[in-house]
Amino acid sequence: MPATKKVQTSNATPAPQPSPTALVTDALPWLDLLDVLPVPLWIIGPQADLWFGNRAWHAVTSAASNPVSPSSIDWLQVLHEEDRHRAVTAFHSAAAFRRGVEVNVRLRVDDSFRSWSFVGHPYCSQDGEVEMFVGAAHDTTAAEDAQRRLRELGTRLVAAQESERARIARDLHDDIAQRIALLTVKLASATKTRPFSAALARRTLTEARDMLHDLTRGIHLLSCELHPPKLTMRGLGLTLKPLCDEIAASSGITVQFTEDAAPVEVSEDTALCVFRVMQEALQNAVKHSGGRRIDVRLRLDASSVTLWVSDDGTGFDPSTVRSMGLGLMTMRERVELSGGRLRIISEPACGTVVEAIVPTRSSLPAS
Repeated sequence: MPATKKVQTSNATPAPQPSPTALVTDALPWLDLLDVLPVPLWIIGPQADLWFGNRAWHAVTSAASNPVSPSSIDWLQVLHEEDRHRAVTAFHSAAAFRRGVEVNVRLRVDDSFRSWSFVGHPYCSQDGEVEMFVGAAHDTTAAEDAQRRLRELGTRLVAAQESERARIARDLHDDIAQRIALLTVKLASATKTRPFSAALARRTLTEARDMLHDLTRGIHLLSCELHPPKLTMRGLGLTLKPLCDEIAASSGITVQFTEDAAPVEVSEDTALCVFRVMQEALQNAVKHSGGRRIDVRLRLDASSVTLWVSDDGTGFDPSTVRSMGLGLMTMRERVELSGGRLRIISEPACGTVVEAIVPTRSSLPAS
């Protein structure tokens, strides 16, 4: 009779697994310190379950009342429904590859969604397995809005650049080139008539001289539109006053210029910024305000240049500034790049005031 092999059975029970509470408490004895920091901080397990969130975190997410519970996945409900799966996948992948986690999500705050970035560092056990992620969240909405505005501005600036190039090409072809062609014909006519009539030749040459003078003036005006050379030669005030006079003469609108200038030196970049802002503000007032008077005031002191351009026109709702085209947007971007600020004050039927305050020394890099 063959001997039977006895199978030994063990009554030993498997060792209990430590709870997330114990893991967090043992690993992070300074947990109370996280709770008082003003930055949203969290501890999330490898299965994307929330183990801990400090007061700043709960102020933002309004997550579960027991943040150390291993089944606490309620925090995922405050994410946009399209981002929840991606957030869970990011934590699973980071735990599998034993690396940090970084994911951008949309988080519901006050009945609206804002963009947030979650960045966490893995905390591993002795055998190298990820036990938890310790990290922080920060609001990236403003940064993303700035990037979006910058992309939109870049696209619109390229379009504006092409439009301006087309306008200059039309001016050169339709005006300058035609004048030169006519001048060539006039001079050719003078050479043909000279042997027969000195008086006719003199009259023809006089007309050619006048045409050449007008041509020179047209080229000068076109050059000044591209870049005002008088800014460095005459200063800011003496350059802005003639521009106001030109706008008044061409539009029939009264443009009153007032200067309150201290004897301070203004950088070329600042002067050009103020000139372009006033140029755009005057053109907007002439085209859109429907008013009959524009007041321009310039004030210079040791720290800043302040420009006000006001009209008595129809006004508009400033909340629609972004939808009013490239002009107002480029004014704001130009002033902000120079380290200043632009404010537009307007109400329907109450006119408009454009206020630009720019440091006397521009923050733009030297040319």
